[in-house]
Amino acid sequence: MIKAVCLLLPVLVLAAGCSRPQEYTAADLIRTLKEHNDADMRGWAARELGRVPRQDAPACVKPLTEALQDPHDDVRMAAAYALADLGKDAAPAVPALKKLSQDGAPQVRQAVAYAVKEIQRAK
Repeated sequence: MIKAVCLLLPVLVLAAGCSRPQEYTAADLIRTLKEHNDADMRGWAARELGRVPRQDAPACVKPLTEALQDPHDDVRMAAAYALADLGKDAAPAVPALKKLSQDGAPQVRQAVAYAVKEIQRAK
C-alpha cells in the first residue's frame, strides 16, 4: 500500500500540472481544487492547501470553504481538515463549517467538528 502511494504521488503532481513534487503553488492547488474533474485530485489539492506557507493561508480559505459544497464526501472532508490545519486564518469559514455539521456522511461531520474546534482554539 505504501509503495503504491509513493508511486502514485508523482503521477498526481504531474496531473496537477507540476513537473516535480513541491513545485506546485497555492494557485496551482486552488485551480486543481476548483477545476479538476477527478474527485481524488480535488481531495488531494484540498489536503495540500492545508499545508501551504502561512503567508498563503488567507488566499486558500475561500476556495476551501467553497469545496465544502463538493458533491463528493472525501473532498468535503479534506476541505474541512485543511481548514483546521490553517487554524485562525480559517475563521471566516466557521459559519460554512457549522452549516455542514448535519452532513449525511459521518466522516464529514467528524472532520467539521474537528475543524471548528481547531479554528476556535487557535484564535
